[in-house]
Amino acid sequence: MRQETVPAFDTVHAACAPDLLQQAYLLTGSHRRAARSVRRAFAAAWPRWRQVAAEPDPAAWLRARAFDHALAPWRPHLPRPHRPSSRQPAPVPGPEDPAGRDRALLAAFGRLSAPRRRAVLLHDALGLEPVEIAAECESSSPTAAARVAAGRAELARLVPALVGTDPTAPEFGERLGGLLHRAAERSCPPAGPRPTRLLRATGRLRALAVPTACALLVLATAGAIGTRLTGHPPVPPAPCAAGCPEQSAPEH
Repeated sequence: MRQETVPAFDTVHAACAPDLLQQAYLLTGSHRRAARSVRRAFAAAWPRWRQVAAEPDPAAWLRARAFDHALAPWRPHLPRPHRPSSRQPAPVPGPEDPAGRDRALLAAFGRLSAPRRRAVLLHDALGLEPVEIAAECESSSPTAAARVAAGRAELARLVPALVGTDPTAPEFGERLGGLLHRAAERSCPPAGPRPTRLLRATGRLRALAVPTACALLVLATAGAIGTRLTGHPPVPPAPCAAGCPEQSAPEH
């Protein structure tokens, strides 16, 4: 069976990429970084598409890879706004300015730590339970629940006019999830469908790069071991200095 038919890579990309782009944007606050993270996730999926397609939820596999890349520690995170010394909440525009309210919410959301931001997004915007968040983020369920609670409490302090003042209220999570969803739709509208040829090519190249790098590492290690066993590195023949007499051919 051909790889493209189990199931169609293009079909999953068309169905999942727009939502993943908006979710990654909420995590990073950057359109460019969100798009790059989604591309990296699909490129990583292509060489192992049979295994990814056999997952109970391929979209969850792609989301985990996109989020991991978006929040990778070697990449710059969201610039944290300056925290004022006062504990007073930030001013929020009125209902007649939805774009301003979105900016206020996203600025407050960006002030959460990366683990809390991810946990709140998964729980309140995507509806995952703590046990599911723990499996995706490689943590424990109590840790995931604690991150959600701490993130909600910080948002209730920063923008109570938007999300409410009681983070333990039953409707708090639903309200926050709806606000995040609408902010992502307005701030990061999905683009039209794009061909996946480049994603496939990138995935194949990256899949080849890993074994190639491993082979080079093995060769370098073997050379180093050989040098230590012989006691000295191989010495190339020295070039003949200027004026060096040429060797004469043997006489017969």
